[in-house]
Parts: sequence; structure tokens; C-alpha cells
Amino acid sequence: MIKAILLDLDGVIADSEKMRTQYVQKVMRRTFRISIPDRFFDNLFGVKDSEIIERIFARYRIIAPIDEIIVNKKKDLVPMYKNVRMFPGAEVFLKNASKKYKLAVCSSSWRAYVHVFLKSHGIERHFKAVLGREDVTKRKPHPEIYLKAAKKLNVKPPECVVIEDSVVGVEAAKRAGMKCIAVLNSYPRKKLKKADLIVRGLKEREKILNFVRSL
Repeated sequence: MIKAILLDLDGVIADSEKMRTQYVQKVMRRTFRISIPDRFFDNLFGVKDSEIIERIFARYRIIAPIDEIIVNKKKDLVPMYKNVRMFPGAEVFLKNASKKYKLAVCSSSWRAYVHVFLKSHGIERHFKAVLGREDVTKRKPHPEIYLKAAKKLNVKPPECVVIEDSVVGVEAAKRAGMKCIAVLNSYPRKKLKKADLIVRGLKEREKILNFVRSL
């Protein structure tokens, strides 16, 4: 029987990926006077900031301190998360799901981003645990964040369902021994075929909850 639902933040609850992409593009234009095309980010959902910057630097042959750029990004993005919108149906889903299941956010973003977003939308109360980048030593697709969330919620991995939007997120959930639901907010269906269920988003709450109840 399922006792917990673990959700990624960016791309599942928060429609923030475009904002993060636009910010990186802005930094590159301002700092290095180069324009990064949107298509460069097409397959980078769920990839950590340092890896994205490394790929940009390699492609454009830039030599600069990556850590400094990431620190500035973190500082600037925290307040920006107040204005990031929720995906349609997310608030109603969380309200309904939290009545029966323990909920946790398992994000590759800094916890500061997560808390700002949750508080600004008044949905923090629905979650029993919030895990971010600083809570793990290994990033998705490693299952560490989901295994830690299960332990924090005092449930076993098979008693958890994960909701993800990225390829690496789905892989992390499966490697943790959990069922995974993928939402089509970031990747096409064909790239998320390893998920146990694919939905358009949290707005399909009845379909999601019926699946969870069936496990």
C-alpha cells in the first residue's frame, strides 16, 4: 500500500524551467556577450547548474570561474521564485493528496528556492518533508534524494510513488525501487516511457490518485 507521494518541484509543481533558462541566457549575454539559443537547453531539464555552465563554457571556449557564476545565480534566483507560477491543478492536487498520503518535495534546486516558492503560494503546509540540493551528495539519476525522503517520512521505498518531469528524475525514482508517474511538462512522452504512468500534469489528479490507490 502506498503511504507517500514524493514530488519534484521544477517542472512538476513550479513552472520555473523557462525562467531559469532565460536567466542563464541573460547572464551569458551580460557577462560574456554571447547569445545562447533556446534549443541548447532542450535536453538539460534536471541537469545541475554547474554542468550546464560547463557545457556552455566548453562550447564557446570560455575560461572563467564557474563557482562565482553559480553563486550569483543562486542569489538572484531566490527572490525570482516568488513570481514563478504553479502549474494548473497543482494546488488542488496537493490539497487532496495530502489528506491521505505523506507528501515530500525532492528537488535538485537549492532548498532556499523551494521554501520561497512554497511559502509564496501558501502550499508549504501540505508537505511533511522538503529536500533540496544540499541534502544529497549525489544528484539524480542517483536515487539518494528519494531514499532519504522515504527515510525522513518513515516509510519504505516500495510504499512511495514519485512524480517527476525529467528523464533523470524518472530513472532516479525507478532506481530507488519506487513507482513513478511522469508529467509531460518538460519532455515528450517517448522520452519518459520508463515511467509507470504518464499524465499531462497534476491537473489530472483523479487519474493520478486512482493509480496510486491501485498499487
